Amino acid sequence: MKKISATQWKVAAIAAAATALLAASTAGAETKTYIACNQWNECWKVKEHVTAYPADVHVVYRDSAWWDQHQHDAQWRELPDPTNDNGWYDQAGAWHDFETTAPPR
Repeated sequence: MKKISATQWKVAAIAAAATALLAASTAGAETKTYIACNQWNECWKVKEHVTAYPADVHVVYRDSAWWDQHQHDAQWRELPDPTNDNGWYDQAGAWHDFETTAPPR
């Protein structure tokens, strides 16, 4: 049986640590949450940026750090997180799914 030197053990340990660090950083990137806000200052959480919003809704994206700072400001209203990120809230607070609702013209 071949002996493994101390240097080989160190290299193996560093490689294992680097692999674990890469896996942890990749997992964190997949769970990132964004905040989508419409022109009426109504905001909801989404997992991806969608670009097919109707132009007159004026959706902008914020990061969760922004929301942490502004969620209690009187001008912003938090709406329920949709089960499907592919849609928007209108001025009345009604959810419109892209798959079932045609965007307003």
